[in-house]
Amino acid sequence: MSDHTYIKCLGDMSGYDPYKVYGEDDWMLVMWNDKMHDLNIWWDDIKDSWRWTVYPLHKNADGTWYTDARLKVAHGDAVVLEDYEGH
Repeated sequence: MSDHTYIKCLGDMSGYDPYKVYGEDDWMLVMWNDKMHDLNIWWDDIKDSWRWTVYPLHKNADGTWYTDARLKVAHGDAVVLEDYEGH
């Protein structure tokens, strides 16, 4: 069994390449509307399917970055690519 899964986001993220996801809840940085954002891909136990959400990044006064999960920019469904080899 592999330690990762390739996930293809649908909807507003369908134009992006698949993401290599480790586990059932993974976070990564992505470009969204020419700005860096946080992308969360996770297994939704309630819907019994993969989901994704994009959140804006905010900069603290000390220069560190954080994500406010209350401010989602976009979200949608995702699917596993069984035979995808990556690039």
